[in-house]
Amino acid sequence: MYKKVILGTFALVFSAMVAGVVVQLSSASVGTETVSALVADGETIITRTPVVGETLPTRTPVSDPGTIPTRTPSPDGGCIVFAHFDDFDSGLATVLIRVGGLEVATLDYGDVTDCINVPPGSSLLEVIALGARAPEDTLISFASVSISTGAEYTAVLTGDGGNNQADGISFVINSTTPPGTNKARVRVVHAAPVDSVLFNTRVDLRDNTSGVVIGGVSNLTFGGVSGVFEVNANVENDWYVSAAGSAGSLIDLNPFTLQSGEEITVFITGGGANRVISADIDTNFESDYLPVIFRD
Repeated sequence: MYKKVILGTFALVFSAMVAGVVVQLSSASVGTETVSALVADGETIITRTPVVGETLPTRTPVSDPGTIPTRTPSPDGGCIVFAHFDDFDSGLATVLIRVGGLEVATLDYGDVTDCINVPPGSSLLEVIALGARAPEDTLISFASVSISTGAEYTAVLTGDGGNNQADGISFVINSTTPPGTNKARVRVVHAAPVDSVLFNTRVDLRDNTSGVVIGGVSNLTFGGVSGVFEVNANVENDWYVSAAGSAGSLIDLNPFTLQSGEEITVFITGGGANRVISADIDTNFESDYLPVIFRD
């Protein structure tokens, strides 16, 4: 589905954070039976000791992280691209994504999905860390989102478990119209929690030859998403990411050429508790330049 390759690095490593989860358990005696109610991830699971001669059926809770139910895409819904760059754990940092209570994807750090169909209307988008912080799974971020019919969105998971910045979600709508003739389209997402002070996370996107800011991407803070801008297709681009107002390079992107009609997102990532700062490109084309994240 996709392939991820790192664009550049800058040494900045911190420690990880651990948090817990709350599970409520209550019980009551009913005649010769014992009835218990377990509340976890919003679901109440009723368990009880059978009476003599009775056999109770077994079941798997819908919140079981190992089970993603079969789902039927909504024909009148929208779709969401999920990009996981939440640096809350030094390992895979696996998360489960739920939209409106429906489990739609399981992602490791660095994964970017295709556009996943979801029903229209208002929904709760939940990000659940699977086994990374406690024996039970932990809700680490959530957002209320509104999905319009036929629209496409991107949800970027950000943060580093609160070491520098809290876990969060940057949610934006995507353009569904193609770029102009002989043009390609670019967007930049800042998902690198490089400092605990938001003001100090600001970055610019600059040209390696002239040093000028590219596409108006200046003073972009952590969690921010730039506006889209177009560049000429079939022309080599040589860009770098700098601290805001500085000519010094934080990330030096390898030179690349975009095709006519191509649309890319440059993700600025890492730099938090567990990973060095880097950048990744997500493209809708199978370009012959590297490095990129390929999506079907």
